[in-house]
Order: sequence, then structure tokens, then C-alpha cells
Amino acid sequence: MSTTITDPLIGTNSELIIEDDIQDDGTLLTKMLDDVARMPQAVQSRILSAMLRMHKDLEEECGDLDVSLSTEREIQENTSPRYVILDGSSGAERRAVRYHYQCNWETHHGVEVIIVNGTQVLFVGNCGYSSSIEKEMTRENPCNYAVNP
Repeated sequence: MSTTITDPLIGTNSELIIEDDIQDDGTLLTKMLDDVARMPQAVQSRILSAMLRMHKDLEEECGDLDVSLSTEREIQENTSPRYVILDGSSGAERRAVRYHYQCNWETHHGVEVIIVNGTQVLFVGNCGYSSSIEKEMTRENPCNYAVNP
């Protein structure tokens, strides 16, 4: 049985995945779910801006795409949530939530977003291009549109 949650960026349902290795102290899951439910508008804007940069880079690299978008709103309208993942590496000091999106402007890999402690946009890029949260916190990934404008 799958559980769904409202994705804060798109506003529609997404499958909720809680990784088995989360060490919940009784409040961790509640805090993580609150991080999802209360994603600040500034964080949403930063994510959409990074997605738009990613789309423009894809247009430049690949040439003619099936869809050409020019605003954050258009990115939002052409993106669908797939998963909200409460990351198993989370703990009391660092809560990580990963979001996976299907996009008609990035059909090969989709987009992954990693948010730490509800407000730190750690990664925006292709699904699978972030090898671990620890590595994203300590180095720049050229495929990470959250840190490479």
C-alpha cells in the first residue's frame, strides 16, 4: 500500500517514501513531514529558478526540445511530482528530504531536489546525479543547479 502526500512545489499528490534506516526519536518523522508541509515560498522560488536554468541549459545542449519554457510558472506547470522521500541518513541535526519530479522538459532522467532542514536547497538536478547527501554538502557538483547558477 502506498501513502501519498501533497507535494509543496506543485500542489498535487506524490508518493511518500520513508526510508527504513531513519532513526526516529519520536519527533524526527513529524519534523520531516512538517518540513514538507511548510516549504517556504522563497525555497520554492529558488527551486523553480534552478529548474528553469536547467531547462535552458538542456535547450542549449540538445537544440530543439519538444517544449520551450521561459518562466518559473511554466516550469511548474510542466512538472509532476513522483516521490517525496524522507531520507534514511536524516537525524536530529540534519533532516534531508528528497523530491523526484517527472518533467516534459527533461524526459530522460527527471529532476531531483534535496532540501535539508526545511530551507537549505542542497541539490537540484537530474535524478541519480547526486551520489549522496554528504558529498553534496562538501563539494560542488557541476550537475547541481542549486549551487551553479
